[in-house]
Amino acid sequence: GKKVLEGTKKSKMNRKKEKKEKREERKKGMKREEEKIENMIKVVKGIIKEQIRAMKRGGEEIRGRIKRKRGEERREIISLEGETSSYEEEMEIGEIIKRVFEVRKLEEEYFGLEKRYEAQTDK
Repeated sequence: GKKVLEGTKKSKMNRKKEKKEKREERKKGMKREEEKIENMIKVVKGIIKEQIRAMKRGGEEIRGRIKRKRGEERREIISLEGETSSYEEEMEIGEIIKRVFEVRKLEEEYFGLEKRYEAQTDK
């Protein structure tokens, strides 16, 4: 019976090692995913900031007038990281808002990943 026992001990050790290796792989995968998302956020934020700067350089009115269907005026102000700006064209505002929401969504996804990653490493 001694030989059988040794065999199970060995396979138990191997299983433990395999589990550990799998966990390490998962960690690496999460890290890569995090870096990808971080870069995406940087890129999107950069695009938005650059657009705001371009608008300001273009001497656009900071008080934004948006032509509504009924001709009434409405102001839309977008504040992103302390930079406040607004634009004449509804389309441009729509685009910026869409991008801002995309950034927020990316950030939420990123923080979700981060939390899951932390939960896994705590074990």
